Amino acid sequence: MSLCIQPLFGDPFSIPLSPETHSWRDIYYYLKNVHYREHKIEQICLFHNGQTDLSEVKDGDLLHILINEPMVERWVSEYTTDNQWEKHGVRFHHSTLTWYDGRWGDPYENPSVQYRTSLTIHILLRETLKNEKIVQEFTINPVYFKELYGRPNQQTETWYPTLYEACHSFRKEWNEKQKVDSFTERTADHLIRLWELYHGSNQHLIDQGRYYDY
Repeated sequence: MSLCIQPLFGDPFSIPLSPETHSWRDIYYYLKNVHYREHKIEQICLFHNGQTDLSEVKDGDLLHILINEPMVERWVSEYTTDNQWEKHGVRFHHSTLTWYDGRWGDPYENPSVQYRTSLTIHILLRETLKNEKIVQEFTINPVYFKELYGRPNQQTETWYPTLYEACHSFRKEWNEKQKVDSFTERTADHLIRLWELYHGSNQHLIDQGRYYDY
């Protein structure tokens, strides 16, 4: 199975697409490693019929590719706690990312915004083994490290079946408290994309030249 990729400038080229591929992250990794080594993986964006939704792509389809500017949002780190996996079938993936408050301005139009101290957000993925299947649930915590080293949060966590639902629910609640569009829709979409590309990988260390495969 193959796909034809049309760059904005230059000739189209074909890439192999395995029918067993369940995630487009593998395709993005292939494009970075083979065709776009000098760019970060989040800069590579594929379009199908003018949309970023790739769920309806079929063998032989033509995809357009665009190389964007680097995101101002950042993937920082991730760790997993799986000490309850064998006994209770539960494990947690803790992902840390950074973002900029929308009240400061658009960091893409006004680069000076990026000189401010970024805000930290914590994405928590809970995986539970049920009937020999792994069920994933997500929640967002914007003050995880404050709670870790200070007073714990007494608020009950709400878990969502997808990261999209968790992130946009957090956006609504956060902006209602701030009474302004502080956590913008673009910020939410960028954080989701960063998580989808970097979760469970060492790609951020590779990008930073700090990954060693011993």
